[in-house]
Amino acid sequence: MKAVPLPPADTPIASVFDELAARARAGDAAAARRLADDFLRCRQGDDVLLNLNAMLDFEAANAHEATAEHTDNLLQMTDAMLQRHRDHKERCAGIDALAGSASEWFEQAARNGDPAAMLCYALFPSDLTPNVLSPAWQRHAEQAYAQSPQLLRRAFDAGMPEAAAVLSRMHTRGSGAAWYGRIGDDPYWAYAYALVAADALPGKRREVWNQRAQKLALPLSSEQRERASEWAAAQRSRMTLPPLPESGRSGSAIDCARLDYLASWL
Repeated sequence: MKAVPLPPADTPIASVFDELAARARAGDAAAARRLADDFLRCRQGDDVLLNLNAMLDFEAANAHEATAEHTDNLLQMTDAMLQRHRDHKERCAGIDALAGSASEWFEQAARNGDPAAMLCYALFPSDLTPNVLSPAWQRHAEQAYAQSPQLLRRAFDAGMPEAAAVLSRMHTRGSGAAWYGRIGDDPYWAYAYALVAADALPGKRREVWNQRAQKLALPLSSEQRERASEWAAAQRSRMTLPPLPESGRSGSAIDCARLDYLASWL
């Protein structure tokens, strides 16, 4: 079925919310992701003014060093940032009265089958919660992390090699992030998933995972290693989605916030 185009990115959110929400609830992953991105960007919109104030404070403290050209450039930057803030206010007008939050719509995108949404929501659900100090936060986090193994397997089945790296860690006894060890210590599956990651991830991450796979192979028998290698090769051959670029960015505000961090330890 042909995908229905999303509204232009600069469309006021309130004017298209009902349409996108209906599409998202009907199973449209792209519509759910768009709402999640919009809600998150609106929540972060005041950062523009904070950055502008910080820049102006710095310039005021160093005004004695400013040239006429520098001052002109500063005025142009200030105008551009103020215009960004005005555009943000126009797009986000009335959003506080709309139903849902970035977390809820991103979870919807994951349920609707968006592979990157499944991967990111499984790892970082609390990052998307509007108020981590609210009484509902712990309940939200516990429910989300309980879903994480299933979501990660679905992301892996959908072709996300990054999910293989996470699943390998989740089969390895250890400490660290909240999701470590949630599946349980299993050297065979830790090694098998590591082989997929080592073959699929780009650049330096591939080298890191090659080394990790070699260590994970040590407690296994030669028969287990051979069987895991055959399984990993079959899994890799069916993966059609490209791995993330080195920067981890894909154009989504949520991806940029979370997959950049993910790339730092994959």
